[in-house]
Amino acid sequence: AWDDPVVKHLPWFRVKDPYLTHEITVRDLLTHRAGLGNADYLWYGQTTPPREILERVALLEPAYSLRSSFIYQNVMYAAAGAVIEAVSGRPWAEMLRTRIFEPLGMSETIATAATLASQPNVAMPHDRIDGELRVIGNASVDGVAPAGSVWSSVHDMAKWMQMLLDGGKAGNRVLLKPETLAELFEPQAMVTPQAF
Repeated sequence: AWDDPVVKHLPWFRVKDPYLTHEITVRDLLTHRAGLGNADYLWYGQTTPPREILERVALLEPAYSLRSSFIYQNVMYAAAGAVIEAVSGRPWAEMLRTRIFEPLGMSETIATAATLASQPNVAMPHDRIDGELRVIGNASVDGVAPAGSVWSSVHDMAKWMQMLLDGGKAGNRVLLKPETLAELFEPQAMVTPQAF
């Protein structure tokens, strides 16, 4: 459930404050209000395994009181992916593929950059280097994959949008219950322009 404590599903999950360890909920992970500041230095540009990244969260100083503010937090989305795996018994990427991509016919979408090299027609990032526009490497976010490692096409993203606009359905198949869909669009954390 959205308001389950994370430790109900991940008994090993810890933050620096023992009280917060037991109070942070699945909803808090997904709404960027778990009290932690941005901690991309725990994973970016590294090959650290996801579990180790999440274990390093115990070293982070709280940045604000639980649910009192908002700071974008990729690592908490990785924790949400670990919750999905703990509850389902299947990796997050497999759940995404079997529960979303395949039912929607999203054949041009993958969950992680690990298989990117085998995909056809992949856009590459570019940057100006010494005044010349050049292809640069993609930065993998697979260490915190549930935070945004999905690779897709406009065509497939339109299928995702169609499902949302059609009340959570793909044809006659219901992918998201009405109450789940409503929760996705319910305001969870009010963010002022200054907070950005």
